[in-house]
Amino acid sequence: MAWRTVYLEQQTKLWLSRNNLCFSHDEAELSVPIEDIDTLVIDNHGTKITTNLINSLANQDVAIIICDSSHLPSTVILPYAKHSRQAKISSDQLKMRQPIRKQLWQKNIIQKILNQAEVLKKFSLEPSELIELSKLVKSGDTSNCEAVAARIYFNQLLSDSTRRQPTWYNSALDYGYSIVRSCIARSVASHGLIASLGIFHHNELNNFNLVDDLIECYRPFVDLYVLKTVHLRHIGEESDEILTKDDRVLLTQVINENVRIRNLSYSIKHSIDITVESFITAFQNEDFNLFELPKFC
Repeated sequence: MAWRTVYLEQQTKLWLSRNNLCFSHDEAELSVPIEDIDTLVIDNHGTKITTNLINSLANQDVAIIICDSSHLPSTVILPYAKHSRQAKISSDQLKMRQPIRKQLWQKNIIQKILNQAEVLKKFSLEPSELIELSKLVKSGDTSNCEAVAARIYFNQLLSDSTRRQPTWYNSALDYGYSIVRSCIARSVASHGLIASLGIFHHNELNNFNLVDDLIECYRPFVDLYVLKTVHLRHIGEESDEILTKDDRVLLTQVINENVRIRNLSYSIKHSIDITVESFITAFQNEDFNLFELPKFC
């Protein structure tokens, strides 16, 4: 079972040898078994990678994330049409009726708000307003409870209801969300779904509308990880928006945090596969109750 995140800050050359990812570092040649790799993060502009290695990584469901000049993930390389029943699953997804779309989104947002309430509890803040708000979410969230909850939540958690202040924590949250988003994109692609076809998000310029739907209830886990883990490195630096290399490496590990799903504990990266698989089962059976979403352990 894959468990390792490979993070490359310095430029190097990557190639495939005997099912190992190989690279040069300080004039030495190193290798990592591909079967151990969950995610490859390339955070520099000089690394060269062979197409043979890309194909091998894609065939073994390794997410390849490439970062931009701001060190934020900007590109994810995913396997194409790998699922054995790609045609059926994408066809069923295209036929999904509006009522089940709205019910799935409603369940997603209810769980997101409840997860946000749990984060507030963990910091001895007041969750009651969010808990009550979760009870008001309608099919399709037509009253936009998600946005109302976000303002209440971030105002309590960060004193920043819009999350627009140029601070380290906003940079860290965006980075953490990007890592989880990339992991969801990989799972969506490997399960034969059409990533651009969302149940709520429908931007014609966004190739990952479905990914942006499914990430919502996972965001609070990133929030807690950032404030419990990365925050310790930035005490007294609230105005600093620069993330260090160590911060970024630490943030790539967010997908190894445990969540509760199906009444068992799984890492985020493994629970994502459960969420995606259950999403398919739910819309194929037109039963939103089959949709499995993460909760705090």
